[in-house]
Amino acid sequence: SLLALELRERLQCATGVALPSTLAFDYPTIETLAVHLVEDVIEGADRMAPAGARSSEAADLLLRIEDLSDEQVEAMLTGKLPAEGI
Repeated sequence: SLLALELRERLQCATGVALPSTLAFDYPTIETLAVHLVEDVIEGADRMAPAGARSSEAADLLLRIEDLSDEQVEAMLTGKLPAEGI
């Protein structure tokens, strides 16, 4: 789906981490996706990065995404709502 690819692209840009093309299908809800990104992707990257290079900006973004409804995320991806301020 085009929405799934757009979501993956935006998350890759926000996190700076390469994500699989099956991301939206592997984690079909906002909650499961946010948990995966925070616990496995962000924290995993932080464990591998030097202590001075760690940033909580991406983790904060993902926590804000978790608070969005599926409808809000879909509206943002289809351009009906601005992505700023998430």
